[in-house]
Amino acid sequence: MFGLVLLVERAAGYQGVLDRLRGAKPEWLALAIAGEAVCFAAFAAAVRGVFALRGGPAIRYPTAVRLVFASLGAARAVPAGAPAGIAVFVWAARKTGLTRAQTASRVLALYALLFGVFAGGTWLCALSVLAAERVSLGLTLPWLVAVPLVFASATAFRAPRPQGWIPGRLGRWLQTRLAEIEDGFATVREIALHPRREAGLIAAAVLDWVGDALCLWASLRAFGVTVQPDRLLLAYSTAYLTTLLPLPLGGIGTVETATVLALRSVGVPVSAGFLAVLGYRAINFWLPTLPGLTSFATLGRLGRRLAETRGRSRT
Repeated sequence: MFGLVLLVERAAGYQGVLDRLRGAKPEWLALAIAGEAVCFAAFAAAVRGVFALRGGPAIRYPTAVRLVFASLGAARAVPAGAPAGIAVFVWAARKTGLTRAQTASRVLALYALLFGVFAGGTWLCALSVLAAERVSLGLTLPWLVAVPLVFASATAFRAPRPQGWIPGRLGRWLQTRLAEIEDGFATVREIALHPRREAGLIAAAVLDWVGDALCLWASLRAFGVTVQPDRLLLAYSTAYLTTLLPLPLGGIGTVETATVLALRSVGVPVSAGFLAVLGYRAINFWLPTLPGLTSFATLGRLGRRLAETRGRSRT
């Protein structure tokens, strides 16, 4: 956070920030809150939909919402950060009665679906921005190259048989893990091949990202900045990658700095970007933290709710 303050002082100065603050339109923050509400609601729907695939447990929607907040609370409270949030979903899947292999496949499929939509949308934005020559290759080219390579690798992935060259228990363990990865990717391919049947699940994955990006866009509008959608989404996605690092306390300071820099790269003044990111993170990070920590602290009750779904599948 100290580095962010230094960046603002050098690039804009405190006077520029104060001028932006005086001209703020806080009514836009209501839209930012609505966008973040859409994000959380869609994430819960995606969790519920992926768990229910292939005759899996039908988690009630309020329980799925609590599960999403518990995962967020774990990411805030545990030094491991994002991996701790993922661990909550693994725990939840086991509570519903899924086997260890099914759990690994479902959790991988959930994140592969969400980040597949995220990467595909960002690739389209990078292509649009590059075609208009509005942003340097340093921001667009990594997305344009990396996303097709990742998609091709995930589509073609088939679990090798390491028992032939790794003997004993290690070979068997590795084979099991690779098979779970293959099944997770296969689940996402199945969703992609049947878009009408899984339209609700695909829509939830899209709205998860759109809601969070809308929160950032509205925060910028609150301080008088309008950014074209493709440029905003490209900057948003680039900055979002920092949240995937195992940073303690949700990456406080690091995420804010990365987001200001990414916005600056698409033409947003640092003074406006600084204030907008503070507003965005207040809504995106701090506002859900209390319910997240509360849900994480009451995992026992949540576990009993999840256990009630055993044997109850989607019709």
